Amino acid sequence: VWILHQFPKRSRHHHLSRPLWRSHLRKPTGIRSGNLVSSLPQFSYWRICMSLIEPLSEYIRACFPAIWIESHEHADALAEIARLCQQENWQWASWNIHRGLRIAGQPVDDVGRSDPLAAIAALNSLAAPDSAALLVLENFHRFLQSAEIVQALIEQILTGKQNRTFLIVLSPLVNLPVELEKLFVVLEHPLPDRTQLAEIAHGVATEAGELPEGIELE
Repeated sequence: VWILHQFPKRSRHHHLSRPLWRSHLRKPTGIRSGNLVSSLPQFSYWRICMSLIEPLSEYIRACFPAIWIESHEHADALAEIARLCQQENWQWASWNIHRGLRIAGQPVDDVGRSDPLAAIAALNSLAAPDSAALLVLENFHRFLQSAEIVQALIEQILTGKQNRTFLIVLSPLVNLPVELEKLFVVLEHPLPDRTQLAEIAHGVATEAGELPEGIELE
């Protein structure tokens, strides 16, 4: 059972005039890859990474069409989303202003790659019966000052409830205009704590002497 907390109006995200729903998550293992699908360390993938995959999967199955992931580690989050989509046989794509639209399993098309409206419109082309299609928008908070983009998101979110298409925003902060506040659910993807870092280090260093000991390890 995932317990969601509602922000008080004077939370640390005080720039929001209305509260959002947030799920507090642990940070998974660090992956440093820009590929759509990354090779994840197998030693602790489910133990450490399941904290993002499980609630994200639950929201998608419950047909929440707009999900905001607050994260400073976008490559990590993209790798986890890619693995989830592989496991569930879901279609997915990612977009950012530099790379443009990248659809998993399809050739790269650079036509209109820097157009955020074209990226949003492309999501419906991925829809399939009895399946889900995800579009991950990196650092999309930068585009939410545009009334045209906000309206396009609203229309796509409403459509997503019918055809099971999902908008996922990856951003280092939560900064939603009032028109979108009630339409998004928010997941937190924080940096790893000391215990998690120790688990990762011990999982990677499998040979004797690879890790320092005692005070040096601290």
